[in-house]
Amino acid sequence: MKALLPWMEVDAVDVALYMPTDAFIDSALLCSSYAKAAARLGVTLRPNCKVKEIMVEGERICGVRLADGECVEAPVVVNAAGSWANLLMRPLQVGLPFTPVRSHFWITKIDEGRFPAGHPFTVIPDARAFTRSDVGALIIGLRESHCQAFDPAAMTEKLEDFDFHKEAEWTVLDECASLLKPYLHDIEDLPIAHYMAGPSCYVPDAMFIIGAVHAYKGLFTVTGCCGGGVAAGGGMGRLASELIAGEQPFVNPALFAPERFGEVNPFSPEFQQRCADARSNKKGG
Repeated sequence: MKALLPWMEVDAVDVALYMPTDAFIDSALLCSSYAKAAARLGVTLRPNCKVKEIMVEGERICGVRLADGECVEAPVVVNAAGSWANLLMRPLQVGLPFTPVRSHFWITKIDEGRFPAGHPFTVIPDARAFTRSDVGALIIGLRESHCQAFDPAAMTEKLEDFDFHKEAEWTVLDECASLLKPYLHDIEDLPIAHYMAGPSCYVPDAMFIIGAVHAYKGLFTVTGCCGGGVAAGGGMGRLASELIAGEQPFVNPALFAPERFGEVNPFSPEFQQRCADARSNKKGG
């Protein structure tokens, strides 16, 4: 373990599991690769093209209206707008069972001897933490005991304009540092170069939201990634495509049905708190 993770205090570890075939990936490059593969298969891409509303005729989907007023007709629409998905659903009086919850991580200053590039991604359940290498630095992700949810109606068009209460940077680090200290002994003195915060779409049962929205024929959704969208995105897309095409799903779709909670109001503080609680004290990857 010390050879793989030079910074790890191995005496603090009772059991370790190494999976050499696991990997991490640049999410921007992954999305770009999906887009290029889709284009090769004949998909028309419209980048930087904002959707203003989902159009319906009675109880049937008929397309989307873009921000510039253009209408794109379509018998099937998939709402995969992430943190903004419920804003598109609100005029249809449909609530998807998730809310944006703050995720954040810290990046140390570069120390290539201690944090070599490409060292394994780690999950440390007892510290509610994960780490990964970042070109000679260490990314540290921590889950606080009481996570911060956000009202979807407050989301701005650009994430860089949204207030994720970044003043909590040191408060959360102080809360969680004691849990990580046995494994990273000098965390209290470790130079921190960057702090990043953003929204993860959490669901009360920490399961994805994939499938048909039965109030409108032709309307589907893929959202509620619960922080696992990069790893699970391929499978989420596969399940959605099988449901749309009427094929036999490769997994049980009832586990991810958008309406499994019944009618919900994702704009209510009470429901948002349920979603935040699903992330609070999370120990998984």
